[in-house]
Order: sequence, then C-alpha cells, then structure tokens
Amino acid sequence: MKTLFLTVAFLIAFKPGMAMAANEYSDPDGAYSIVPPPEWKIIPKGRNEVEFRARIADQNYRPGIWIVMVPSHGVQPIGPKEEAEIKSLVAEGRDEFRLVTSERRSFPFGEAYLVSYEHTFQNLRMKTAEAHIVHRGTKYLVNFNTLTATFDKYFPVYLKSLETFSPAEQEDYAFVPFAKRLQIPTGQVNVKATTAERVGTIGRGEAIAAYAVAAVQLTRRRA
Repeated sequence: MKTLFLTVAFLIAFKPGMAMAANEYSDPDGAYSIVPPPEWKIIPKGRNEVEFRARIADQNYRPGIWIVMVPSHGVQPIGPKEEAEIKSLVAEGRDEFRLVTSERRSFPFGEAYLVSYEHTFQNLRMKTAEAHIVHRGTKYLVNFNTLTATFDKYFPVYLKSLETFSPAEQEDYAFVPFAKRLQIPTGQVNVKATTAERVGTIGRGEAIAAYAVAAVQLTRRRA
C-alpha cells in the first residue's frame, strides 16, 4: 500500500501539462493555473479572474493578459456555430474593427479557438488575441492586448504563457461552489446570462438584475 501511494503521488506531481515554475499563478478556487510572463504584475480582478500586466510601458502602453472563467453549464466543444458567434461578439462595440486571424490551435491542455483582431480605443490602435477554451464543460477566456505596433513583439510571450495554462479537471467546475452550498449535484445547477434581447434598462446596459429559480419537490410526512 505504501508503494502504491508513492507511485500515485509521483504521477500527480508530474502529470503532463502541469507547470512546475516557481512563479506559477494558481486561482484561489482552483479553477486554473498558469505561468505569467516573467516579472509581469499579477492583478486579481474578481472571482476566477486575473490580469497580468507588464511593469514597464512600451511606447507608452503596458501589454496585458486577462484570464476569466465563464460561468456556464455543460458547455459543448467549440464548433462552426460557436466560431461564428465569437467572431460576431468580438466585433461588438469596437471602433474601426478588423478581424485578422481565426484558427484552432493545440496546446498541452487541449485545443483552443484563437482569434486576433485590431480596433481603436481612446485614439490608440490596438491589437488583441483571444483564446477561447472549453474544458470538461467549463469555458475559459485568455485575452491578450497591446498596441498594434508592438503586437508581434509580445505575442510569443503570450503564447508561451498560454502553453502553461492548466484548467480544472472537475466537470462543470464553475458550479461547484453553488452545488456545495445547496448540497446538490453539480449537474442540477445552472447560471444563465442574458442581454434581455436589448430591451428596456437591462437591455440597454443601464441596469442589471439577478433571479434565482429553484425546483422543489415536496414530500409528505407519514403519520
């Protein structure tokens, strides 16, 4: 039994794709881990969300990488329909938008749908790359942005960091905290975000609303 324990521990410690670098960032809830670019500043943004930002500006702008786990239930692998939706979403609300590339890439954690595009923000010409990842029913977004003029310089840095991305292995990880609190299986929890078909104050982005719906089965006590 002791030998078996040591063998299992060794396999877990050195499983493929796991980053062993000293500067590895691990999400506090265990949603993912990743090795940020050396000496970039780590800025926690919220639950399962983090930003890495270069400490020194290049042409008066500091390149950045932003990571977020998207709360969604039983997400299916990205197919042609999802690819079209992503292309449409990245164009929304961006001035002088131009899609540059869209492709599937293989990484140690699996496959990602990678898009890059240019747009204008506060009179700056920006270029962004987005890696859309679906792993075991959970979606992750790993975003990189910088000036168009410095994109080719920092894009390899982004890809090197993305190679170390390690998502949670548990199915539908985004719903684990809810399921634990409610003491029900993860598959019985779902979270849905909507734009209210762009109608009313919520649809215009002037307000937000949250609703909780529960299906309850009543049982009669026997006398």
